[in-house]
Amino acid sequence: MLGMRAFYSGQFVLPLPPGHRFPMSRYALLRDRLLEHLPAVEMD
Repeated sequence: MLGMRAFYSGQFVLPLPPGHRFPMSRYALLRDRLLEHLPAVEMD
């Protein structure tokens, strides 16, 4: 089975206004969910 490589940086945080549609915390939650449910994904 082929895996997928994904890239994520928890060091970069874009300052967005309060109530923004895509808050930065959402990306960390997405990363965690991917790793939990798709173990073939390699995070670099």
